[in-house]
Amino acid sequence: MMQPIFFPFTHLRANDIKILSSLFRSTVFFPAATPEEFKESFKHIGEIDFLSPVYADNEGFKKALQKVKEYRAWGELNQDSKVSLKTFLQETPYLTDNDGVSHIRAGITQNKTKPDSVEVEEISLTKNLMFLRLAKIYDEENENLYNQFCQVEQNELKLFSDIKGFDLDTDDYDEKNIQNKQIKTNDLGSYMTSQRISSWVDFFNKNKPFNSFDLPLLFVTTSTAVMEYLMSNATNIIKLLDNDNLKVHEQKCGNKEQWLNTFNEFVEHLVISREQALDGFIERDDNCALEVKIKLYLLQGDVISSFFKGIGKTVPVCFISV
Repeated sequence: MMQPIFFPFTHLRANDIKILSSLFRSTVFFPAATPEEFKESFKHIGEIDFLSPVYADNEGFKKALQKVKEYRAWGELNQDSKVSLKTFLQETPYLTDNDGVSHIRAGITQNKTKPDSVEVEEISLTKNLMFLRLAKIYDEENENLYNQFCQVEQNELKLFSDIKGFDLDTDDYDEKNIQNKQIKTNDLGSYMTSQRISSWVDFFNKNKPFNSFDLPLLFVTTSTAVMEYLMSNATNIIKLLDNDNLKVHEQKCGNKEQWLNTFNEFVEHLVISREQALDGFIERDDNCALEVKIKLYLLQGDVISSFFKGIGKTVPVCFISV
């Protein structure tokens, strides 16, 4: 059975959950969190049975969490003044002795390892976990900011509606359209794209190798920037599926179960056979409201192989968005 793996993010936005649950029965996800944190963060969302979280080794992850806590504490205090980083670190800093933020970020993202050294290997994994945890925090804070901006914009429109009589049900002032526009313009994958991918992949290679999953694998992303980055580094691209307005069956739809079975079998056949879907996917018209964009590619090349170690020369990547 095909195994979709969501990448390279460690934070799932509401739209990500909505679209992933509408397309795939089970999706692997690395939350860069403890099991307790993961359950707590999703308790208000409802059913998340479709997510299969992969957790980091407990002891190793504790080290990463402590380091992130120390660096964030230093960062908050160092906004307007020079404060020694060593003041906050419980151990000798292994990333850098410099105080500058750029040096710290370079220390986290640069990965200088010696394959024959277990100690250096552990340090490399800790750095990757630190980066992915910081990326999670960054993405969560950005989503919160965008949600606040959406709320401000909606409040302004309601105010203007009361004053001038605008119709909030039109395309220009519809609340759902405003939120979708905000989400679409906020591509978190455009920030430190290559580092996100390399850190995420390196974590899986060291913690849970891709060959430990059932085949075939399908890497799924909701980031245009991530998809474009991978395609720009591929020497050969095979397009298997391209649909800009695929109707999907959401959580409360009675056709959802059959839809998931049929759609996943369809995509799995494309990945295995490497045959382009010339006739597209036959939809069932039951007035489901959500339409998604889905593009499926087979990517080849040395850079792609270096990112997705252990997958082989051809890597199936699927881009999805509302």
